[in-house]
Amino acid sequence: MKHAYLIIAHNEFKILEKLVHLLDDSRNDIYLHIDRKVKLIPNIKCQHAGLYVLNEKERLDVRWGSISQIKVELQLFIIASKNHSYGYYHLISGVHLPIKNQDYIHKFYERCNQQEVLQFMSTNEEEITFKIKRLHLFVNNYLNPNKIIRKIDQLMWRTVLYFEKRLNLYRHCDKYYLKASQWASLTDKAVRFILKNKTDILKEYHHTFCSDEFYLATLLSRHPEMFSIKDSHELLKVQFHRGNPITYTAEAFMELVNSDCLFARKFSEKHMDVVNRISNHISSKTSIE
Repeated sequence: MKHAYLIIAHNEFKILEKLVHLLDDSRNDIYLHIDRKVKLIPNIKCQHAGLYVLNEKERLDVRWGSISQIKVELQLFIIASKNHSYGYYHLISGVHLPIKNQDYIHKFYERCNQQEVLQFMSTNEEEITFKIKRLHLFVNNYLNPNKIIRKIDQLMWRTVLYFEKRLNLYRHCDKYYLKASQWASLTDKAVRFILKNKTDILKEYHHTFCSDEFYLATLLSRHPEMFSIKDSHELLKVQFHRGNPITYTAEAFMELVNSDCLFARKFSEKHMDVVNRISNHISSKTSIE
């Protein structure tokens, strides 16, 4: 069954080119969303995979921490599912790289037998209350490159939260939430169910904070009669430092290629040596490991 790779990118276009090259397989279609803030779109091409680069009307202005992160994922689900019913839809970023070849990856998902493949993350009631059950305003410019705008936005955001805490204001108190990486692999059944519930999703997660790590796992887990979820550590190799993913360098090459993970994140143009070595390593593999 054909797979759809749904890529969300906004920079590091040399990494993106290498990523697309490594996904360029006749068993795949690639859907590429370049952030609307980007003025010059890279010229990405494929020889074997179908490639769809979202056009100007389809591209969104994605802001970290805001519901726009959910909206862009839904946008990619909509466009891909209209074109084809895929065996799996893979959400990945433009700074992902596969660290296994396509034979290995497709065989892995055959063994998953149409389970939804997520990578659950630890959370607690304090985090859920803060990110989901509080009302978050003034998030769109939380990481604005303009220092003055960013500081004003964060000050207003904190002020609203301060009064919410003082007044003991909550919402969604009757609901439970699970956390998983937003980088997931979903079946056609799950994608169409998510889109069927699009209006409710956008309503529930409006004015939340970093809720792209909650909505998929939560929605699917609320319907255990419909979906079987595989919690897989093999989905993505990523390491965090103070809440942010570290960038892999040449020193990590052996660790990466010897990992049992399918993908790794993140990579940077500043360290193309490790990127090129991974690409050469994968290209040299002609059979399933």
